[in-house]
Amino acid sequence: MYKLALLPFDQFDQAAIVNFEKKDIDINNLFGEQAYQGFSSGKAVIKALMEFHNLSRKDEVYISTTTDTSFVSSCVTSTIFNYCKVSRVITNKTKLIFVIHEFGYPNKKIDELVEYGQERGIPVVEDVAHSMNSTLNGQRLGCRADYSLFSLPKIFPVNSGGLLIVNKKGGRKTYNTLEHKNCMRDLNRWLCYLDSFTKKKKEIEKIFIKSFSNYNAIFESSDEVNPFVFGFEVPGLGVLESEFDQLGIEIAKTYVKDRILLPLNPFAKVDKVGEIVVDIKQYLNK
Repeated sequence: MYKLALLPFDQFDQAAIVNFEKKDIDINNLFGEQAYQGFSSGKAVIKALMEFHNLSRKDEVYISTTTDTSFVSSCVTSTIFNYCKVSRVITNKTKLIFVIHEFGYPNKKIDELVEYGQERGIPVVEDVAHSMNSTLNGQRLGCRADYSLFSLPKIFPVNSGGLLIVNKKGGRKTYNTLEHKNCMRDLNRWLCYLDSFTKKKKEIEKIFIKSFSNYNAIFESSDEVNPFVFGFEVPGLGVLESEFDQLGIEIAKTYVKDRILLPLNPFAKVDKVGEIVVDIKQYLNK
């Protein structure tokens, strides 16, 4: 078992939940009185959006990410490729704009792209799969575009579930599918811990920020961000995978050179975080 793990959270002792404060939260208080629907996964949400907009092989989906690197989650690209093409530039074939708030960190092009989509009648999707508690300029991510999607296993200790928020008029309020009922059951069970999980992840992030302060951080940390990972750059490192696996350390595998992305898991114990810091420093100082 890894000392820290990206997914699922329930690899860790669920008895630790007693250490987290509960707070009554209503999904409508987070995103307003919008229409929302539960699915089996975030990929299932993307599939539904592709089908709803009748995208075909001749169409393109423009993807924008926070860091604008070559990496885009295969969960996104593999699903879209079943319907149409993926592009990192907007063309006259663009039929959907897909804005990824990478690992919970805001994509600061979101307002610009939403405005562009509105002017040209192109629907915009916010992918906030990794965070339900990040904001940008005081506004919660997932409230700007026509649609937003969340992946429950990346946010709560569950094994499945994806949530679609429809930020457009005319969306239905009630869905009776089994997937929706299961998703909402898990969401309603764990939503009360959202702020507590965020607080714990920020505590772990601070340890990493201090421990690796001599390296350049990949993402901009702020009080507005509920981060999924902490990342930093190590010039000349190359692409890590098997080396860290052998150390028992899981990292987010983006296959971008010279980068280490460490998971921020609210169920991780602080002493284990300290151990992983020691192991990584020893490896980097070889």
